[in-house]
Amino acid sequence: GMRFTRQPAVRTTVAAGFVLFCFFWYIRQTVLAVLPLLGNPADFTHYHEAAQEILLGRSPFCVTRYYYPPLFAFLMTPLSLMDLGAARFLWFIVSQASLVTAAWIMWCTLGRDWLAACVVGFVWAFGSAAFESLYMGQVGPLLTLLLAVTYRNARSTAAPALATAIKLLPGVAGIPMLFARQWRALLLLMSGTFLLIVLPWVA
Repeated sequence: GMRFTRQPAVRTTVAAGFVLFCFFWYIRQTVLAVLPLLGNPADFTHYHEAAQEILLGRSPFCVTRYYYPPLFAFLMTPLSLMDLGAARFLWFIVSQASLVTAAWIMWCTLGRDWLAACVVGFVWAFGSAAFESLYMGQVGPLLTLLLAVTYRNARSTAAPALATAIKLLPGVAGIPMLFARQWRALLLLMSGTFLLIVLPWVA
């Protein structure tokens, strides 16, 4: 009998140990390995320059390597008021906060138990995309947060509309709505995305 009563405690201990290992590995791969590289040339430089163009009353597409809809450059304008180094570090903090918040949302969505913690911990710690996104200062962490919100609430249209207006690829979030014949949600997604893309053009 004692053997069976001890099994849940053993599983909990193993799971907690695994999650702790994932946590430290995440810190190693996405904080300690990235911080020394923040001064290197990165995609963030183009975002910063595009936002500065907006403040000067010009199009963000004056920056030849800016490939996103204009909304993202508008959102980056507060960072463009800082010098590149300070803006790059603050964007790293925002990106990390986005990833951590997305992890918490996914843990809640998957059941708030040790299995969910192990799954989320494994993906966040060993997914190689996080290092590249953080090192290059890409928009991926912010999109991860918006897509996690979408996954948490499948009927939400604000988060996928914002994500699609920042980078068009998340528009695939509308496919499940199409198959489920959720016409109202799909219409809201499309109209919200349209407005978020078009309004910065005419601003």
